[in-house]
Amino acid sequence: MKKLILKELREQYKIALIGLAILTVMLSLEFAGYGSHLRQVMSMAQGPSESFQPLLKHALLVQVSIFCAVFGMLLGWLQIRAEKHPDLWAFLVHRPISRNIILRSKVVSGFVLYAAGAGLPLFGIILVVSIPGNVAAPFTWAMALPLISIFLVGMVYYFAGLLTGVRKARWFASRGVGLGLGVLANIFLFVMPEFWHALLIIVVTGSLLALAAWGSFQTGGYYRDQPIAGKVALIVTSSVSVLVILGLTTTFVVNLALSRGEYTTSYYQLTKEGNIIRIFRQGFDEEVVDINGQTVLDEKSGQKIKQQDLQQPQQLWATTKGNGQRGSYQQQSFFNITRFFSAWRVKDQALWYLTADGRLVAYDVITRRFAGILAPSGGGDGGMANDSRFLLPPEYGPGYFNNHQTRGVLASARTAYLVDLEKRQLKPLFTVTNGDAIQGFAGARSARLEAANGSVLLLTRTSIRLLDVEGRTKLHLPYVPSSPEYPMVNFFWLEPAGFAVRFDPDHLLSEKSGGKLLSHVKWVNPDGSIRKAQDLPKLPELIQKNADRFFVSLLPPIFPLWSLNESYRVWSGFRIVPAILCAGIGWWLGRRNNFTLKAQIGWGVFHLLFGLPGFLAFLAVQEWPPRESCPGCNKLRVIDRESCEHCGANFAPPEKTGTEIFEPLTYQS
Repeated sequence: MKKLILKELREQYKIALIGLAILTVMLSLEFAGYGSHLRQVMSMAQGPSESFQPLLKHALLVQVSIFCAVFGMLLGWLQIRAEKHPDLWAFLVHRPISRNIILRSKVVSGFVLYAAGAGLPLFGIILVVSIPGNVAAPFTWAMALPLISIFLVGMVYYFAGLLTGVRKARWFASRGVGLGLGVLANIFLFVMPEFWHALLIIVVTGSLLALAAWGSFQTGGYYRDQPIAGKVALIVTSSVSVLVILGLTTTFVVNLALSRGEYTTSYYQLTKEGNIIRIFRQGFDEEVVDINGQTVLDEKSGQKIKQQDLQQPQQLWATTKGNGQRGSYQQQSFFNITRFFSAWRVKDQALWYLTADGRLVAYDVITRRFAGILAPSGGGDGGMANDSRFLLPPEYGPGYFNNHQTRGVLASARTAYLVDLEKRQLKPLFTVTNGDAIQGFAGARSARLEAANGSVLLLTRTSIRLLDVEGRTKLHLPYVPSSPEYPMVNFFWLEPAGFAVRFDPDHLLSEKSGGKLLSHVKWVNPDGSIRKAQDLPKLPELIQKNADRFFVSLLPPIFPLWSLNESYRVWSGFRIVPAILCAGIGWWLGRRNNFTLKAQIGWGVFHLLFGLPGFLAFLAVQEWPPRESCPGCNKLRVIDRESCEHCGANFAPPEKTGTEIFEPLTYQS
């Protein structure tokens, strides 16, 4: 086995060197552009948070993901292609060693080459970024997990390449079925909330592809006579790949339909006078109606008014959902930069970041080193909330900052602060009492402060409070209806005077209640008294055309779809129709090709459970040899059998051409 490994390394090392060179240049160019990006930030004071940490830059992660996928797939395919010549393949598999050892040596050498070509450059950039003074942003080793997971997915593609190279199938048909599983692993990789979730996906998909490649290697790429484990893995791999193709195709069709306006939706909007209107969109058509369904007309022209012509009031919003606790962000992808920090301000050659543990930290743009920290000094005692960290505001989510101001507002669990970066100090604006706690706030960005007349919106457990930047209370209301049922609060400035407060329910809790949690609006006088209150009628759900619902009807019946809404559940009931049709066609093909009764029943059950994707996988994995007329019964018979499956007759002897030098063998009794 050692000599086989050395042979593979000697034959394929050039591929690893090419991959090493390409990825090294790609990462070097990306890191070289980091300095120019910092200079741009200092001149414009804007930019997405992800661009400050090269390890988590989305564009780089996508590029590395594509590279690892292509490199891993090509490496696996080239290892098989090098010996696909019939004489070379026969020489390889007839050596006095088992095919398992041959395949194992290829896999070991392939992993070594892949680690050299893709792993070394990735390890290099992680090491460079971890050294203080190279990147003007916070660093933790958890930031390397996205690149590590992308590297591991490349090994899934390696097995897909092996399977593609060894299979006896047409290039334009089903030879590349293993690639679909790799694509699925890549898609899941970018949406998994935790690294171990992604690792589980990688292990499952990689194991399936490895088992399918092993089974195909035992028979030289043919499905017939494979071990049962290899057959099952190949069937599952093919079914998933077909499902991925159907899903991507349907997604394209749905997006095309939506781009042509093939949808219907509606939403409420508040005017600056405090009137509730409803915007109804059907395709590219738009209609503005009041809360009673009457068309809203323009006062001057008498024509139907458009949404862009409406005068919207100034507003400020805050939410108590995800109030800054680390666990609030567990459902985000582990690729998300905001799991670690969000860019906040630029001041005096320093970049300020709001970290996930609730601190403001500064990094010098020139030296790219840590330059300072600001954090609340309170603690948690006597059963009161921990006051030693900032809550993460709603603006923390997008991870994009754009401002030239040095002041902003942040809040801890019990105190709201005006942050002055020029003096590097925190000025308390308001502190809750009587065991209350701040659950959400708005006004963390200076642009928001100016747009809302310099106001700060605080949501506590019991109250809604509007402050100015000096800490004076401008308005104080009870938080009713309250969180967690109503975590979103929108505050509007009406004309000529007064306010409106809209409470929006939590989407998941609203669904669990059967839609009983309705949006609630209160109209407030300048003195804080409630002038009027009203629940907004429930809006119809987004309605799309039947392109995406059609895809639901093609999903395998074995897939549970209890989480779909009612309209989709109706379409999911039609999944049994293509499954029955596929089972019938599969039964006919099995009889036509003389399948055993056991194989017929097995495939029939498989088609009923997996529907159209299972049937297409059945066509992909089975060999379908040519057929010719039998001289005995004149029926079409397959040419890979010694006798006719219908009448048992042997093949006719080949026609004589006059070049024969041997007489036919005869037997004498």
